[in-house]
Amino acid sequence: MSVSLRGAAVLAPAVAAGALLFGATAATAAPYLDEPVASASDTNPEVGGSVTLNLDGYEPLEQIGVDVHSKVVRVATVRADAQGAATVTVRMPAGFTCEHYIESTGLTSGLVTRVNIVIGDPADCRDADAPGEDDGTDLPKTGAAVGGLAAAGAFLTLGGVALVRRRRSS
Repeated sequence: MSVSLRGAAVLAPAVAAGALLFGATAATAAPYLDEPVASASDTNPEVGGSVTLNLDGYEPLEQIGVDVHSKVVRVATVRADAQGAATVTVRMPAGFTCEHYIESTGLTSGLVTRVNIVIGDPADCRDADAPGEDDGTDLPKTGAAVGGLAAAGAFLTLGGVALVRRRRSS
């Protein structure tokens, strides 16, 4: 079986386009399985209260920095044990209320965990996503919808195959 150069010239770009488009969707298929994990004793501490974090999945004996975010404040540095686990109790920074998160970062590995918290009474926190109340601090929605691109790639690939077969039969 042979394919003419003209047929190959039609088919090659279609196959390449299909591979690029389908490859874009495959890159988002499966998450890593060996990511570190964190849990908190309380995800709604009092203002100025404490939270105990259980961290696991870091490098053995690695230093782990623990920060409270919105305005980044380092609240602890702890060393993981020989299995890569650590437990640490941290006090919430003065003046921090409402929605924040505690981020723990392996200082050698760069591995990161995040636990969302609400400091103080949730009723005192306004809903930033309520209609008409957006203060512009929400992150923008980013990314691409690649379903249409995948369909276009499939169409181009099938079209190229059909052209090659049509030219062969004539």
